[in-house]
Amino acid sequence: MNIDAEYVLTRVFTLPEANGVTNVVRKVLWEIIFFDTDNPEEVRSTATVETYMELETVDPNNYVEFDLITKTQILEWCLADVGGTTFLDKLLAGGHERMLYKALDDMPLVERDVEIIQDV
Repeated sequence: MNIDAEYVLTRVFTLPEANGVTNVVRKVLWEIIFFDTDNPEEVRSTATVETYMELETVDPNNYVEFDLITKTQILEWCLADVGGTTFLDKLLAGGHERMLYKALDDMPLVERDVEIIQDV
């Protein structure tokens, strides 16, 4: 199995003001979706992550206005904040890799309607 990941921004919360700038990204909810590159729709495992951005790192001289921020920038900040690929490796080892293999093993299964099975 070849495992890859994609990131999805789900919610962003800002502070009205911090360190002399406005609308500072403070809290981000995002997902890391691990998937098998050969079966990307069928073999997936999702981690939901909550990241609080450090206010001490807000630099008024290097600040990106909220209206100009991209989803990619926010997700890059979040991934860097949690530890980058080391964090991804820990998530995989902590259960997501096992879930991917389980989903791969379950691919040939066909769900049947339990309502058509007789009671007696």
